[in-house]
Order: sequence, then C-alpha cells, then structure tokens
Amino acid sequence: PPVIYYGTRTHSQIKQIVSELERSPYRPQMSILGSRERLCCNSEVLGERGGTLRQRCRSAVKEDRCAHHARLADADFAKGLHAKYLPYHGHGVFDIEDLGKFGREQIGCGFFASQVMAADAQIVFCPYNYLLDPVIAKSLKVNAKESIVLLDEGHNIESTCRDAGSADICILKLICLLYTSDAADEEDSA
Repeated sequence: PPVIYYGTRTHSQIKQIVSELERSPYRPQMSILGSRERLCCNSEVLGERGGTLRQRCRSAVKEDRCAHHARLADADFAKGLHAKYLPYHGHGVFDIEDLGKFGREQIGCGFFASQVMAADAQIVFCPYNYLLDPVIAKSLKVNAKESIVLLDEGHNIESTCRDAGSADICILKLICLLYTSDAADEEDSA
C-alpha cells in the first residue's frame, strides 16, 4: 500500500493532527519527521543551533562519535522500532515530544529513529517544507513517489515553494563569485 505523507506548516499543527489520530481507532505504523533541534539527544552537539548543529551532528556520525546514532545503524535493532515503541507508550500513536523522549530514554537518536521508522511507516507526519524542498526531502530520504500526499493549510504552500527555490546571497560573496568567474573566463580565452 502507498505511504501517506501528511504535511503541515508547523510541528504544533502536527501535534494537533496526531491528537485527532489518537482519538480514532486507526493505529497505523507511523513516524514524525522532525529537526535535529527537536530530536537530538547527543550532549556533544546539544545547545547548538541551525547549521552549526547540523554540521556537528554530521561530523559526530561520520567519525563514529555518536553512540545514539550507532545503535540505529544496527539493522536488526532498527528493524523493529515500531514494535519497541508499543510497550513504551502503550499504543502506536505519538507526537514529536514523545518521539524525542523515547529516543533519549530507549533507543538513541530520535532524529535518525524518525527516519528509520518512516521507512516502513504507513503514515508519516512532517512540516510540508520537508516534502516540497528537494534538498530537505533528499537529506531525509523522503520519497513521495507513488504515495498519498496530504498538505494541511494549502494557502501557505506557494510561499514555502518560493522559499525552497530561492536563496539569500551576501553581496560580498556575489562580487567574489563574479570576480572569480571573470578571472576564469580570462584564463580560458588566453
């Protein structure tokens, strides 16, 4: 069956829709994709923000300095994450705070656990920029092909797509790029 991706503008909206799911009898295998800022439990990188946090996390993982991630790299351990969650929480529905707590207390990194769980989930909740921004989607291994994609509050999608397709460039960097490009052109013509 196809995976259902449910995208919202914010994590607080995800919390609301998960609350509604919890009230229903439907108990799909699920995951919530969230940021490192919300789900990381590595004391080496905690306290950092934005690009610094991402870079330090990637370095810790690459250099095998993150025991939280290492546990999830074990395929046998990672394979049963949904089953491991059930006795912990009592049922299969959780919000991002639950996932972060479960990660810290039971399984390791909630950030990477959410991706492992998404691989065999029936429904995946995430901010919709995770679906619409190709860089984010690729980094989180989101593959919406042959899936059902639901986007809550669709009137915000245009600005999200615009943000995903644009960049802020410092004028000094732009001047350096132009200068470097001009210099390369002069070398090519010489």
